[in-house]
Amino acid sequence: MVYKRSFVGYILVQATMVLDLLCHVLAIWTTLPAHSFGVNMFLEYWLSDLHMSRVMFSMIWMSASLISACFVLLTGRMVDHHGSQTTLRILYPFYAFSIVALGFVQHVIALACVLTLMRITGPEAVAIITNISTVQKHPEHTAKALSVLAWAESIFMFSPPLVLYAIQQIGWRYTIHIFSIMVILMLLPSLCLHIPHTPKPVTETNNAIIPTITYLFVIQNTVFSLFWSGFNLFVVDIMRENGFDASESSLGVFVPLSIGFIGATLVMGCVFDRFKSYIVYMLSVVVFVLSGCMVWSLYLTWWSLWVCFFVYGWCVGSQLILYTLVFAKYAEESLARVQSIHNAFGMFATGVAPVLFSVCKEWFGVYSYVIIGISIGLVCINVMVLCRYTHCFSRF
Repeated sequence: MVYKRSFVGYILVQATMVLDLLCHVLAIWTTLPAHSFGVNMFLEYWLSDLHMSRVMFSMIWMSASLISACFVLLTGRMVDHHGSQTTLRILYPFYAFSIVALGFVQHVIALACVLTLMRITGPEAVAIITNISTVQKHPEHTAKALSVLAWAESIFMFSPPLVLYAIQQIGWRYTIHIFSIMVILMLLPSLCLHIPHTPKPVTETNNAIIPTITYLFVIQNTVFSLFWSGFNLFVVDIMRENGFDASESSLGVFVPLSIGFIGATLVMGCVFDRFKSYIVYMLSVVVFVLSGCMVWSLYLTWWSLWVCFFVYGWCVGSQLILYTLVFAKYAEESLARVQSIHNAFGMFATGVAPVLFSVCKEWFGVYSYVIIGISIGLVCINVMVLCRYTHCFSRF
């Protein structure tokens, strides 16, 4: 009888975990229109229809990202004080409204306002809610659960070629209208979730829990985000410098990137669960390989394009899981606050990146200088992380 009860209990726990992850997966999929690799296929059409320059759009994207970065800090505090369930019931309806409104913009100012609302309530807010609730509800299978969420995000990295095809067939406005209907339907299950929460007020003790190395990890990911956002937004123009057209760029970049991302999220979650004591070293290796792929993207031929972005996608997928695990390890009691700081700095970088890329293109005629500079910065901060982790700073 005890066996039957324990077996039934196990089945209920697993079913609850699957249901939670399914709702979170659907929520993650809705964030495609607010991601840089979701926006990039619309960019050329917005520039034409709304009479914008590339630099003007970069300034709009930067403003939207910087404003939303401030709100992301508030999102972390909302999760800490009021729980994931209350936070998502407040933010998800506003996000759905922003997608609906995007299909009706007629002016640059309206586009700026809608993009800002999308960035405030979209990818970073959803990531905080899904990651924190997963870590808190399923501590015994954290890496595997996060792998599922990362896998979900990797799925819609296949979408840029499909989005471009839809835009070419029915126009960008009708494509957004279809997106808005899908977003509303996919967010509804999350609104019905039951996520228990025990409020933990922020005290001086909690503030002191966050060690210095955690902030180094935040800076490390911020530097990478400069490349991630700038490259995703201007991928068509960057690949054009290597002789690829828009269709070849969307297929040759995002398809192998997605395959690598999926492979990493399916495999590395189990690896990280087994070797948690080496998680900082694994992250450092991933970052070194990542920086190499960033430079390699400047010297691609058709045969090497798929190899480069498969490796790049594998590293990004691994990195996505690793950062959450590192923060859970070093700032367990203030995880939502650290995650919000991390996402806020990431959004700051995604806002600044397009401006850096645009200015580099205007001044030098190529993007290579900014890409190489970001890669060198990523390597330097990674060396600092390793030195801090192994206490090598005391030798200097």
